Amino acid sequence: MNIRKWVKLALLFSAAVVMAVAVPFTLSYVFGKTQPVVNTFKPPAGLNDENSVEILVEKTVVNVGEDAITPEGFIFLLENNQTGEILTAVSNKDGNARFVLPFTGVDADGEHTYTLTEQNDGQKGVEYSTAKYELRVEITLTDDKPLATVYLNGEQVEKAVCAFENKYEGEEVPSTGDEVPLLASVLALLCSGALLILLGKKRKA
Repeated sequence: MNIRKWVKLALLFSAAVVMAVAVPFTLSYVFGKTQPVVNTFKPPAGLNDENSVEILVEKTVVNVGEDAITPEGFIFLLENNQTGEILTAVSNKDGNARFVLPFTGVDADGEHTYTLTEQNDGQKGVEYSTAKYELRVEITLTDDKPLATVYLNGEQVEKAVCAFENKYEGEEVPSTGDEVPLLASVLALLCSGALLILLGKKRKA
């Protein structure tokens, strides 16, 4: 009767230890994968396309390890060099993002410059692009209607397309599929050994 009592206690102790290890690992994995919510810039309603300039972002990710991620969810910052205002955009599942800059009225006349970069938001295993794009938009008024000429890194372009490439080598994350079963196996072996010792002592007695 005493042997059964000790066996039950050993099994309960093993189960408690496995749960104590598995739950923190699982919670760490879930919260580690949660991405921050980022507000993206949206052009004002009723924007006239003839009075706006579109800046496109093309995002790619080179997966160099066994694990892989998509180009979705990366953040890009467009800073107005005159005002310091920063607009944000987030890449979609295809790696595309865009900014729309409205230019209306007499105040739009003249030169406007911007700097476009990718934000390093600290995703594990990601080597972020350090590319930087300097954009210049020259607005001239014809009959009070803004006409835009766009320069990308000093060269005039019909369409501003900015490419960013990241590398992903994978990340080491807690995995309940590897470490927890290993620990459970070790504990099970210890419990089995203890049970065999107790049974051997009973037979000798």
